[in-house]
Amino acid sequence: MRFVVLLLMAAFLTACTTTEKKSQLASFYLPASRAVVLPVTSQQSGLDALSQQLTASLKNDLAAHNYQVVAIDPEVYRHITESALNATGSVYHPKLKQSLPLEPASYLRAVVEGLKRYYGFDVIFQSSIELRDAEVKKGIALWDNAKFPLEIVDKPKTAPIPLKAKGVSLKVSAYTSLGGTIHQVYQGMVVPYKILYQGSSLGQTQLTPASSWPIDAKTIAKESLKSYYPKVKIAPQ
Repeated sequence: MRFVVLLLMAAFLTACTTTEKKSQLASFYLPASRAVVLPVTSQQSGLDALSQQLTASLKNDLAAHNYQVVAIDPEVYRHITESALNATGSVYHPKLKQSLPLEPASYLRAVVEGLKRYYGFDVIFQSSIELRDAEVKKGIALWDNAKFPLEIVDKPKTAPIPLKAKGVSLKVSAYTSLGGTIHQVYQGMVVPYKILYQGSSLGQTQLTPASSWPIDAKTIAKESLKSYYPKVKIAPQ
């Protein structure tokens, strides 16, 4: 009987401890209510308009989820980025006609520290447009939570379809004001070319202009941030 009582007491204490742990976890949140969204970048020319659309859509989606999106003065931001490039090193990109950081991680830390001198924020979003590898199955390119049919022109019946492709993705990363990474995701957006066969057995790729890409910036932003919101709760005011 005494042994049974001890077992019951042990079970009760374990239950209390488990309940307490669950309670502590349930009440934990990362205080994030003020967000900075850096302009979406790309190392390819001709994507300025798309970058601006994606930047605006990311801001709008955060605002729709009750974030205060901090407005950054363009001149202040230019001064901060130039100082960060000078401090961490850069290389000039002739096609983009601008300097790019030699050490992106060090550059980002310098930018975050520079912004903190002017603005108060809890989380900062850095995004870029990147070219990524894709698989092809039955003429469909699959990558980064996206699937798009390849655009194929004049393919002979016996000609093979490529098994690999390239897709354009939006990479979105979120960091705390202290530099900790809390979110990173790639979201596929478009296959940036079509495949022309012209009677040969091997198709040739032909790039399509970015202005013709069927990209819905609002949807891309929503999909990129969808997995972020469950990780973070808005801090009480």
